[in-house]
Amino acid sequence: MSKELRTQFEKELQIFLKDKLKSYPYIKVNRNKIILDNKKGAKANIFFEYMNSGYQYVFNMYVYSSEIKDFIDNISPPYPSNLHKLDSIYKSNYLDEKNSVPILLPKTESGKKNIFDAILKILNTIYLERAYNLIEVNKKLIKDIMYKPHAYAYPFLISLYAIQKNKISYQDIDLEYLLSEKMLGYINVKDLKIAFNKEIIDYPLYNIPMLLNKNKSKKLQDAVIETATALFGFLKKHKLLIDIEPFDEQGKLKTDTVIKRENVTPEGLALFNTAVEGWLKYLNRSQAANKYENLSRLENGLAQIRESKK
Repeated sequence: MSKELRTQFEKELQIFLKDKLKSYPYIKVNRNKIILDNKKGAKANIFFEYMNSGYQYVFNMYVYSSEIKDFIDNISPPYPSNLHKLDSIYKSNYLDEKNSVPILLPKTESGKKNIFDAILKILNTIYLERAYNLIEVNKKLIKDIMYKPHAYAYPFLISLYAIQKNKISYQDIDLEYLLSEKMLGYINVKDLKIAFNKEIIDYPLYNIPMLLNKNKSKKLQDAVIETATALFGFLKKHKLLIDIEPFDEQGKLKTDTVIKRENVTPEGLALFNTAVEGWLKYLNRSQAANKYENLSRLENGLAQIRESKK
């Protein structure tokens, strides 16, 4: 493709976008770059670059925010950012988007109009929306992070900042999902990430009332009770509980029991951070009638923890 054709297209695109995006606050449209800068420490750069290899354009966006970075730096997480550029809190490439379509350099006037409209739609529905949600740290940011966690430096911690800044109650948020493996972005040092994130908000290790409320069918509620009965029985047997009794005088599970970090010994907390999740996954996939009696994962996990202390 001729350099002249590309240059002319990009000049006309800049004029088009300047007009269509003029209602957005603190926006500057350059030829191959859109800048959002609130002059308060938050900035987004959206690059529009031509790739000779595929004769197409691609978007890349980087977002920086001093207030979010300060929040994360104060927490000082023991695990690394998802992003290579350590000063960025967000990075994404258009080719990684679901249902992305090639943005080819047009050769005709009608083709040019179609591409202009396609680019405007991408900016309005993807990049500008995400950028402003990050810059403003509003409630919509949490859904953005859930949709594409690997694009964010620290998905959970940025979500936590949005929750705190917008005074959102934990009861109005699916904390279980926010703290799940799916929200890590990348699962390197997975156990460390999950354990630290839970510690930050003092998330209960096991919350029977929440699980019963979440699972409405009798079958699922029975599974919650059987799981808790087996787990708490194991913890009690091995003296891993502190100042909590999960069973009544008849030995029946108390269904209002909530196990927090202060309710378990250091060995008990280590067990939750290592073996309990694997045991719960085993229960979810197993069809064995006696699966709740199979505590080998917990037994082996506890043995390893105690062996490591010798």
